Amino acid sequence: MREPEEVDATVRRIEELIETLGKADPQLRGVAEETIRLLMQVYGAAFSRIIDTIGSGAAAELADDKLVSSLLLLHGLHPVPVEKRIQDALRRVERRLDGAHLVLAEIADDAVRVRVEWNGSSAPRGGLAAAIEHAVSESAPEIEAVEVQGLPETLVQIT
Repeated sequence: MREPEEVDATVRRIEELIETLGKADPQLRGVAEETIRLLMQVYGAAFSRIIDTIGSGAAAELADDKLVSSLLLLHGLHPVPVEKRIQDALRRVERRLDGAHLVLAEIADDAVRVRVEWNGSSAPRGGLAAAIEHAVSESAPEIEAVEVQGLPETLVQIT
């Protein structure tokens, strides 16, 4: 099985080839893009039939694999709702915190708002916003923006 890095490199190579075709002949680029769209429709239909056959439980297990998950997302077939994927990711980040609670406050279109609630525990460690953004991005790549609320302002003292 190919590793995600290899898949990413393959996707980049496909994009390079389409770009090269477009430079040589813009009409060929259109033909190549249409071919890829049609192949994606065929694969999407096949994935849909597979999921119908194996059931949502098995599909959810398969979706734990990053590569399979990305293909299911690409075809709009991911068996786990985006809200649950994000909440699960926030729970994983939360376990590494000392007494903070991460709340998925809102999902709107392709953006989410996460609220950090502190219960008198120690001050947050640096990089929490980045950790939250990374967790959301990994679990729900279709989300394009993450707003984190409830973190203290960073103070810069100039002497």
